Amino acid sequence: MMNTIRTVRQTAIATTCAVLVLVASAGAVASAAASTPNAAPTATDSRMNAGLIAKFEELLKQKGGLPQASAYLYANLGRLTTAQTTIMALHLEEAVSKQLPAMQVRFEPAAIQASIGAIYKKGDTLSELIARTKDAKLKSLLTQARNSGYRLETGEGMFYVVVNYATFNKYAARLTDEIRGYFNVRAAESDARTFNDGALAIGYDQLAERAAAAEAFLKQYPKSLRSTQVKGLFQTYNVVTFYGANNTPLFDDDTKLLRDAAKTGYTKALEKLLPGGGSYVNNLKKFMDALQDNDYKLTDEVAQFRAANIPI
Repeated sequence: MMNTIRTVRQTAIATTCAVLVLVASAGAVASAAASTPNAAPTATDSRMNAGLIAKFEELLKQKGGLPQASAYLYANLGRLTTAQTTIMALHLEEAVSKQLPAMQVRFEPAAIQASIGAIYKKGDTLSELIARTKDAKLKSLLTQARNSGYRLETGEGMFYVVVNYATFNKYAARLTDEIRGYFNVRAAESDARTFNDGALAIGYDQLAERAAAAEAFLKQYPKSLRSTQVKGLFQTYNVVTFYGANNTPLFDDDTKLLRDAAKTGYTKALEKLLPGGGSYVNNLKKFMDALQDNDYKLTDEVAQFRAANIPI
């Protein structure tokens, strides 16, 4: 449903977009053993609160148990070490991602789509729809989806759910810096997705800032257990920055001039991200300099720079 994003190099963008869909919606579900953060708990930590942790894991396995597991984790934060909380939050993320397809199936019937459409106002959250609907069955579905860690999205004429990474903010104080940073990167995407129906749905400055943040995370935590997910996001942000999206071309098809919104957005982002900012920011600065030298037109010189430095 969401793999509609393409650029002037359709095949490469389609591949990149597929990565984003996996990352932004379902996530790459790692094994439980692979969920331990870089700073592994000590032997003493691993023996603490064994019953509490076992209860949490049991809730995760129960059908419809995500709301209870999330509430249980939050209620017991004060009893957990940072390492324990981090492991449990990652296990919760995996469970939410794994159960996403099953939740989505419940939203697919035409009657459910019609019921949501009848009360939906642009930008509505699940909570707003829950408060508005008088349909008991719909209210129950929406409530379970929200409390399970999902948020509502709409695109291509359909309503669907994605992982709501903002829900992990409530555990932030008890997470490692690495995983807190990871959830922040993911939350930026889930709070306001980059694309909608193949078009760029955020500002160009936001796009650049997300790319820079993802690259910074990968630089700081090169061996992170969540590097694959962040790399997927960065790859998409990077390609779309320099090549555009299918329904939001970076250059005018007729004049080959850079879109005014892109010029303004990238200039604003560079003012915030420079000096420094990593390879991505440096490439963006050089790209904008090359465009300025060519009256912001996609000339052979600009195209050659792009192909040499941001190949797809």
